[in-house]
Amino acid sequence: MMLYTEGLEKKINKQGKTVYFVDDTGAVVGKRCTGCEIDLPLEAYQVHKPYLGRRKSKCKRCTNLYEQNRKKKLKEKVEK
Repeated sequence: MMLYTEGLEKKINKQGKTVYFVDDTGAVVGKRCTGCEIDLPLEAYQVHKPYLGRRKSKCKRCTNLYEQNRKKKLKEKVEK
């Protein structure tokens, strides 16, 4: 589900961390995931209103992997 970026304008946010793409109307239509570095449409991100495009900076897949690893580490820590 990669983003077709032809005809879209590539921009970088003020902090220089998030790469995003806007259409000719100025609407954000996609972002580059900060986890896997793949350009994806906004639908591939979880909704989070304070963020650019009202979406998180990591895609759903990267967020899920992060949460699985975090829970695994917490479980190991509790078992010790």
